Amino acid sequence: MKPPSPPAVTHQLRLALPRGAEGSLRDYLPGPNLEPLQALREVSSGRLRGSLHLWGAAATGKSHLLRAMCSEFPFGAARWLEETPEKLTDRTECGLTCVDNLELLAGQPQKERGLLTLYDTIRARGGILLTASRVAPAQLPLQLPDLRSRISWGLVFRLRHLSDAELAELLRCRAQRRGLRMPEAAAHYLLRRAPRDLHSLCALLDRLDQATPGRHRRLDIPFLREQLAAAGHS
Repeated sequence: MKPPSPPAVTHQLRLALPRGAEGSLRDYLPGPNLEPLQALREVSSGRLRGSLHLWGAAATGKSHLLRAMCSEFPFGAARWLEETPEKLTDRTECGLTCVDNLELLAGQPQKERGLLTLYDTIRARGGILLTASRVAPAQLPLQLPDLRSRISWGLVFRLRHLSDAELAELLRCRAQRRGLRMPEAAAHYLLRRAPRDLHSLCALLDRLDQATPGRHRRLDIPFLREQLAAAGHS
């Protein structure tokens, strides 16, 4: 089936996204998470519609992937919704809607009803709903059985942590994109001493990038030790 053509005018609504927080699917190193990444690429290409849920522990890349989809979606407007009842019941027509941190609204009847309405509205209009949580759908303390069934209607994927070797590869690739050279030993040194979540690591790379104007742009261990100390990491 031929994917739909994008509209002449596309409005990207990046609600509740901090400045600079938009990611990219290209920036996501899949490691053990290739299957959910391929599913999201199918959504971006127009070959997959409906609902898709990602779950996994902190720092597995759930928010990164939802932000990337919201930023790059080519078929109509995209929006990122905070977990508030007012926005969850907002019926503004969008091609893609992303809702993160479902565990924060579980057990709150008004918010659950809002999300249930959102599922039904998006399904009726043929849109796409991407959601995420830190626990599996079966473990969410939901009060509405219908909402749990809605989540299970679509595809559900668990995201797993990258290995140390994969994280080091990710760091080196992102450093290279900034014009920085990071030896493998330096990447592992950084991982042992800095927060391991993707957001913190990228913020640290930004700091290292800014601290190297006019330098040889090589992130060796002595330089990393100096910068980590300045950032409050031993």
